[in-house]
Amino acid sequence: MLTNIKYAPLQDLSVSNRCEPLKEQTIDFCERVVRPHSAQVRTAAKMPSQLLDSLKSTGWLGMLIEKQYGGLGLDCLHRVINVEYLARECPDLGAILQIAQLGTGSIIEFGSEAQKRAWLPSLASGERICTIAITEEHSGSHVLGMSTTYEHRKGGVILNGEKWFIGNCGISNLHVVYARAKDERQISGFIVDGNQSGIDNSEPHNQTGLKSFPLGKLKLNNVFVPEENILGTLGDGLRMAYYVIGHHGRPSLTGLALGIHHRILDLAYTFAMERQLYGKPISDLPDVRSKLFEIYTQYEQSRHVAYEAAHKMSIGDNAYRPLSLAKYLSGEYACRSATSASEVFGARAGLQEFEIAQLSLDAMMTRPPSGTGDVQKKRIMDDIFSPKHHQVQDNTLQRGAA
Repeated sequence: MLTNIKYAPLQDLSVSNRCEPLKEQTIDFCERVVRPHSAQVRTAAKMPSQLLDSLKSTGWLGMLIEKQYGGLGLDCLHRVINVEYLARECPDLGAILQIAQLGTGSIIEFGSEAQKRAWLPSLASGERICTIAITEEHSGSHVLGMSTTYEHRKGGVILNGEKWFIGNCGISNLHVVYARAKDERQISGFIVDGNQSGIDNSEPHNQTGLKSFPLGKLKLNNVFVPEENILGTLGDGLRMAYYVIGHHGRPSLTGLALGIHHRILDLAYTFAMERQLYGKPISDLPDVRSKLFEIYTQYEQSRHVAYEAAHKMSIGDNAYRPLSLAKYLSGEYACRSATSASEVFGARAGLQEFEIAQLSLDAMMTRPPSGTGDVQKKRIMDDIFSPKHHQVQDNTLQRGAA
C-alpha cells in the first residue's frame, strides 16, 4: 500500500491504550493477509472468498459477543479501533466487518437467553453472517414509514416486503428484519434464517463507493418466522431499531470513516514526500503543507471525538450526543480531506492507482447510514436544547430492556 517513508503525524491517545494489543493484531493481519489482495478488491469489485474466510477466522465478527457464547467479549472502543485499522488497509473489508455487528448487536441487546444460545456462537465463529434489515426504497431513514409487513399465523408470523441498501446482503445467511404489523404502525423485530424459502438476497446494488462491499436488496415473500424467533416483544421494534442504530450503527460507521480518512492521510503524506518537483519533495511547498495540515487536523479531531465517544459508551456513560457528533465529524471530515488530498495529488487524484477519487466515493458511503449529517445535527441540537427529553430517551433504551 505505502512505501517505507516514515512520518509521525499521529499521537497516542491515553483512552485507547488498553486497545493497543488489538490494534497491533489488526495491523499485522492487514499487512500479512489483506495487502496481497488489495489490488484485486479494487479492480474486481468483488470481495475474494479467501479474504472473507480469513476475516472470519480472526474472531472479530464476534467482537462484542460475550465469551460464554464464543465471542471476544470486548467493548465499543475496541470495535471502533479494529474497524478503523482494517478499513485503513481495505475500506471494503472494513465495511463488511462493521455492518456485520449491527444485526448481531440486535441479538446481543434484545435477544432472549435461548436466542443468544441458538445464534450467537455461529455468529462469533463466522459460520453465519447477520444483516440488519430496516431501510426501504421509499422510507429511507424514516423507520415508521416502512412498508414491509408481518401478519400473525399459527405458531409465528409471515413477512412480506423488500428492503434496500442492506449491507452484507449477498454473503449473509441470517437476517434481523424489522417490519410493521399489517394495517398498523406497530414495528417489531424478527430473527430470520436466511436458508429458508421465500428469501431472495441475490440482487446487489451497483454502488460507486465501496464497490466490493456486498450491498443489496433483501426480498421477503411469505417468509414464515416462528414465535421463538420474535426479537424482544411484539410492538417494541421501533425502540429496538433506534437503539441498535444509535449504539451499534453510529460507532461502527465512525470507525469505517476514520479508517478511510486514515488511508487518505497516509497516502497524501507519503505522496507529498515522494513526489519531486525541481529536485525537492512537494512537501516542502507551503501550499501543499497547508493541505496536509487540513487533512491531519481533520483526522485528529475526528479521532479524538470518536475514541472519547466510544470510551463513554464502553464504561456505561450516556453517549447519545458524543456518538452523534463522532458519526457526523468522521464522515464529514473524511469527505473534506479527500478533496484536500486531490489538491495535493493534482491530476493524479483521478487515476485509479492513486486511489484518491475512489476513497472520496468510499467516504461518501459512510454518511447516509444511521442518519445523514443533517440527522446528526438535529439529534445534537435537540439534545442541547431539550436535554431532559433525550436523557429520558437514552435511559429508556437500556441494554436488553424489555
